Amino acid sequence: MTLSVWMTPTPFEAMRDQTNAIHNIVCRMDKYLPDYGIQLVEQPDNAALYAGHAGQGSQGAVDVAIYHGIYNTAQGSDNFAVNAEVIKNLKSARIVIAPSEWISMVIKRDMHIDPRIIPWGVDTDEWQPVKEHGNYVIWNKARVDNITNPQPMLELAARANDVLFLTTFGQGTPNVRTVGRQIYPVMKEMVRNAAVYLSLNVETWGLGLAEALAAGIPILGFRQGNLPDLIEHGVHGFMAEPGDMNGLYEGLQYCLKHRDRLGANARERAKDFPWQNTAKRFSEVFHDAWTMKQDIRPHRIDESLYKV
Repeated sequence: MTLSVWMTPTPFEAMRDQTNAIHNIVCRMDKYLPDYGIQLVEQPDNAALYAGHAGQGSQGAVDVAIYHGIYNTAQGSDNFAVNAEVIKNLKSARIVIAPSEWISMVIKRDMHIDPRIIPWGVDTDEWQPVKEHGNYVIWNKARVDNITNPQPMLELAARANDVLFLTTFGQGTPNVRTVGRQIYPVMKEMVRNAAVYLSLNVETWGLGLAEALAAGIPILGFRQGNLPDLIEHGVHGFMAEPGDMNGLYEGLQYCLKHRDRLGANARERAKDFPWQNTAKRFSEVFHDAWTMKQDIRPHRIDESLYKV
């Protein structure tokens, strides 16, 4: 039996812009879920289950909420409205999925929800390392806001003025080249050719990090969010303490000096996260949610109680 799931965003919506991490996840699930008896559909009327990423899902209650975190309301009053939609999904869902233990802590503590932890993935075959890298550091967040701020990258570039930095946003020093937000295939090649991948924001899991790891690129970042669970300091890259710019500069020199070893280790680490595993575990959640929705539970009767 194939189980139909209406996931928001839908695969058609997701295909239009894969620079968005959620869209990328939906596209991968659309590719691999059929192998495990799940079909994503474009219309809710054709679905057995509803699944919503973040706060998405316009048909009321969702059966499965795919949690990507909540915004810090101290950083903007608009975040209250966004969080309200996320919380609505969490309250209605039969099962909640989260990509990391780190991101699940808030809802475990404040909503007493114990989500299924399912990491995102990467297709390592699509991220083959290049033979000669482009000798630059890349910071490639797809937007600028209170969460994704290029300022620490610009500060690092000012210190490391003999190193070229490619960035999607932010301009401040002569060694920074701003390329803007790029379509997925273009950004993919920019990442594959980088010497070091820079991660300075709090990552709920780190889809871009996994892709860089698969391409054999060391990760340089702050020890925060899910990064300490994704990479090992000195093995797959270098982690400085949050806000420690001296430590970050030291880490950049370390990553450049030991790039071959770190990159080889990074490539092996990425193999721990195939998208097929993510899809398999998603399918298990959907089948469990369907069982819960149908309330299929054996009603056991002790017939001995009715014997005369």
